[in-house]
Amino acid sequence: MDNNKHLKYFKIENFKGLQSFEMNNIGQFNLIAGDNNVGKTSILEALLFSEELEKLNSYYFHAFTERNNLTSVKEEFDFLSYYFNKQTKSSLIQYVTQYINAEKNSFILRTSSIDKLEQSQLEKLKNKLLISPKLRYVSILERNNQDFAIDLMFNGLGKYPYSPMIFYTTGYRNDLIGFYSENIQKSQKSKSMFLNSLNFFINEIEDIEIVPSEMNNVSLIYIRIKNIDELIPLSMFGEGANKLFRILLEIEMVRGQRLMIDEIDTGIHYSRFKGFWKTIIKSAINNDVQIFASTHNLECLKYFKEALEDEDMILNQDNARHFLVEKIKNGETKAYTYNFEQFETALNMGNEVRGGK
Repeated sequence: MDNNKHLKYFKIENFKGLQSFEMNNIGQFNLIAGDNNVGKTSILEALLFSEELEKLNSYYFHAFTERNNLTSVKEEFDFLSYYFNKQTKSSLIQYVTQYINAEKNSFILRTSSIDKLEQSQLEKLKNKLLISPKLRYVSILERNNQDFAIDLMFNGLGKYPYSPMIFYTTGYRNDLIGFYSENIQKSQKSKSMFLNSLNFFINEIEDIEIVPSEMNNVSLIYIRIKNIDELIPLSMFGEGANKLFRILLEIEMVRGQRLMIDEIDTGIHYSRFKGFWKTIIKSAINNDVQIFASTHNLECLKYFKEALEDEDMILNQDNARHFLVEKIKNGETKAYTYNFEQFETALNMGNEVRGGK
């Protein structure tokens, strides 16, 4: 339901520390800056919303386990309540969204233990929810006077459910093998473009191979370099190369949708930022992906601007946005929107564009 749609406007209420937060005039490439602890990661998590309840449930389960570095989850743990605003202790999250060339729509997400639902609510949901003896928590999406419900239980982690968000702690992991096999390896054209993009960080890369490990029965990603006989593990090329590898793969994974990247500057040397940005923007254009990335790094902001000033990137300036996120006096979080021209002027004048004093 949310395929091939880019957000133009987004508002959320009662999500973690965000009592009420909105973003206006959203572009395709959105860089979110702000002081530490202002809520940048929470904003990216909020953007994980989906009008498909099963997908939304899976996204937030994945985000919860990633954010809290969990390796196991109790079967009856109501993880979604983690995202509710603890200051108000409400079980409601309200979203208001607007897609490009689409009307605004609003929907409310609430979580509840099954024993707190009235019989009339259970009757209303019985045809939309498989009631099992072990059911403890449900997630209910209310939209257009209709309710949609899903069981919140997961039987441990098992295979990580996918969500379109890259946390700053997410580095090299075996899920990359599946991403690569499903989205790149089967197409010679996709593989050629992918190798060309990676060449920015891995010079003279010729091929990528998936090789089973004899020690632990887990396959590994290896890189073949021109004029070097032995394959080299991807993990040996450093944090920057591994990060770009993941970002490019996940852009392919979410074609036509949106991808959130937390602290995109982590592990990237300032001398590589400009080419790093150009590579990501070009890949996002090719796959029609809307990017939301957070940072508090001034070099990251400067090179975002410089990348878009290059002759081959100028046409993308209209689709670039900078959001400066700050806490205001009443405790709410506000995003100030800069189009590219405003952002460029602010940086050239030395104005504060990353938040904090």
